[in-house]
Amino acid sequence: MAEKEILIKAQDIHKTFTLGEVSVHALRGLSFEIFNGEMVVILGPSGSGKSTLLNIIGGIDTVTSGSINYSGIELNSMNEKSLSEFRREHVGFIFQSYNLFPTMNALDNVALPLVFRGVDVKKRVETAKKYLTLVGLEKQIYQNGNAMSGGQQQRVGIARALAMQPKIIFADE
Repeated sequence: MAEKEILIKAQDIHKTFTLGEVSVHALRGLSFEIFNGEMVVILGPSGSGKSTLLNIIGGIDTVTSGSINYSGIELNSMNEKSLSEFRREHVGFIFQSYNLFPTMNALDNVALPLVFRGVDVKKRVETAKKYLTLVGLEKQIYQNGNAMSGGQQQRVGIARALAMQPKIIFADE
C-alpha cells in the first residue's frame, strides 16, 4: 500500500493577537498533519480559534511562531505577494460571511477570481455557469448578491471556490 502524502503539516503553531495592552492567545502550540484526499472537520466553541486556524493554514494570516508546510511549501517564509500567489493557485475559500460583492451578479462573483488567474472571458463565463448550475443556482445566475437569500449567497461562495479547481478548499462554517 502506498504511503499517504502529507498535504499540510503544522508544527507548534502559535497565534497571538494584541488588543491594546491585552494579548489574546488564539492558538497555543498546535501540531497536526492533513493528508492528501482527507476531509478534516475542526470543531470547537465560538472563539476557540477555528477561523484563525483556517486563515493561517490557508495563507490569509501568519503564525506568531511555529511552522506551516503545504505540500513542501513553507508558508512562514513567504512574503505577502508569494502568499497571494499561493492562495490563487492552490486554495479555495468558502467564507463564513460569503464575501460576495453585493452589487455584482452571481455569475460575476464566481468568475471574478478567475480573472486573477488570467482565464479568458469566455472560459470564465462558461466555468462560472457550470459551477452555479452544479450548486442549483442556474436560475439565479444574473441575480445580484444583495438580492439573494443567505443560503443562495452561501452556494455562490461554494461555486466560486469550486470554479478555481483548487487543491484544497477551506470552508468556514
